[in-house]
Amino acid sequence: LNFTFRKSLPAVGARRPLCRCGKKANLKPVLKETSRHKGRYFWSCTNPRLRKGEYQTCDFFQWDDERIAEVEAERRAKQQPQHPKQPQQPYQPQQPQQQQVQQQQHQ
Repeated sequence: LNFTFRKSLPAVGARRPLCRCGKKANLKPVLKETSRHKGRYFWSCTNPRLRKGEYQTCDFFQWDDERIAEVEAERRAKQQPQHPKQPQQPYQPQQPQQQQVQQQQHQ
């Protein structure tokens, strides 16, 4: 018998993706004892799976750790300035005033 107690946290709800059929996906753990992913969390469609590989409406699936990375990348992108940067001109050292005058006299 397996009981999974879940506590809803705002950070988890904020990253909840929409599946392909437009519903909010559910967060579930891998429970299979022989799986190398046991204990890892994933998001999937709320509609039931009919049988292995066959779904009622959509087959949405995303690992939660991948979703966390995706949400973090989106957050960083929003923090970037929205105006495009002006290209910087290459540095050109100024010649002293006296050298400029001398160059003009020789021309």
